[in-house]
Amino acid sequence: MRSVFLRVLVIVVSLFLVVRLVSVLHSYRASYNEYQNELKKKEQYQDNIAELRSLCSDESKNKMIEKAARERFGFAYPNEEFYTDSTGN
Repeated sequence: MRSVFLRVLVIVVSLFLVVRLVSVLHSYRASYNEYQNELKKKEQYQDNIAELRSLCSDESKNKMIEKAARERFGFAYPNEEFYTDSTGN
């Protein structure tokens, strides 16, 4: 009787530990994905900051005018091609 009880107890504890491990791994994976997304956002912000700093340090306003014309009005140089990222990232 005692042997059966110990076996059942070991099985129950083992199942609990397996379920807990799966839960922890799932939580880890979600946190890691969130971390990766935040790293991508950080890189985008750093690129934006670098671009804004280069605009601010530029003595001539031509670069700023060109950027505004491209973004606001969609202007481009002749024979210049644009590609749009349709993945949404």
